[in-house]
Amino acid sequence: MLLNILKIHFNMNKHEIIINFLKKNRCLRKARANFKREDTNLEDWINVVSIREDLIYRTFTWNNTPEGTDYWSKIQHKWEKYYESTFSTERSNKLD
Repeated sequence: MLLNILKIHFNMNKHEIIINFLKKNRCLRKARANFKREDTNLEDWINVVSIREDLIYRTFTWNNTPEGTDYWSKIQHKWEKYYESTFSTERSNKLD
C-alpha cells in the first residue's frame, strides 16, 4: 500500500501535490481567499515555491487571515508530517 501511495505522489507534479494536500485538509478555498486578500493567487505562488518542509509557513501572513495563526499552524504541522512521510531531499529538489 505504501508503495502505491509513493508512486502516486512521485507521478504528480508540484501543482497537483500542493492542491491535493490543501483539498484533503479542507483548506483549499481558504488558501485561495487569503492569497487573493494579499493581491496574488495560489497558482502564481505554486509556480515560484519549492516543495519544502516549511511550505505552508511561506504562504501568506497568517495573523491577517480570518482563520488565524493557530489554524494555519495546524495545517503547517500536517504538511510537515506529510512531507516527512512522502518526500526525500532528492525528490523535493526535482520539484522546484
